[in-house]
Amino acid sequence: MASLNTHLVNSLGLRPNEAKAYLCCLKRPEGLFVYQLARASGIKRSTLDVILQRLMERGYITSHMEGARRVFCAEPPEKILFQVEKSAGLLRTLLPRLKEMGGEAFGRVRYFRGRSGIEEIFDDILATAKADRDKVGEILTFSSGDHLFRALPTHYRDFIRHRVRNKIALRWLGPDNKASQKLLRNAETEYRQMKLYPAQKYNLTIEIDIYADRVAFISLEEDELLGVIIESVAISSSMCSIFNLLWDILP
Repeated sequence: MASLNTHLVNSLGLRPNEAKAYLCCLKRPEGLFVYQLARASGIKRSTLDVILQRLMERGYITSHMEGARRVFCAEPPEKILFQVEKSAGLLRTLLPRLKEMGGEAFGRVRYFRGRSGIEEIFDDILATAKADRDKVGEILTFSSGDHLFRALPTHYRDFIRHRVRNKIALRWLGPDNKASQKLLRNAETEYRQMKLYPAQKYNLTIEIDIYADRVAFISLEEDELLGVIIESVAISSSMCSIFNLLWDILP
């Protein structure tokens, strides 16, 4: 249940104890009294009152009376998925108006640290590519290859899966090594065009991603996991030109 708890926290924004309480209720379709839920989850009774209130407000749990006591039941996962998709659809329809209200963000610089920060950068790449397909077109990537795979092995696979599911194209310049050759075998099915440079001759330890009017620079050294996203038309268009220059030069 620990891994499920983590996924709910990461994917749905639940707090750890909220996810634990929901999963405990889900395992008991007939519902649980508060004292039973406290025993099953290991969460203090006083804390559970607040958690259950939050979960009911968000539509994850319902309650009804049995005699003089209240029973708490988990909503089916498919209903929660429907609610999430409905909310996402509403936000998608409001996106143009929200962006208009926010104005242009060109010149903004955002900084990120640690693995969670790097994952946020990749989430921004996917979110921007999905929201602004006409503007993004494709993602352009200068890759360090092994450094990225070592730093974010699971997340990067998830990034590829989500990109493929949404048919987001990518052009990739990376080192010629075993990991890159493996990617090359699946390039066509994963909407990825690739060109490789000599790994021994050019030592690249960062990744650069160009998408829409943004450029992400990511340092992937073990002791220096950090990144920055720059939103600038001038910088992104110039980086596109540099990428295309190298793309045309490489065989």
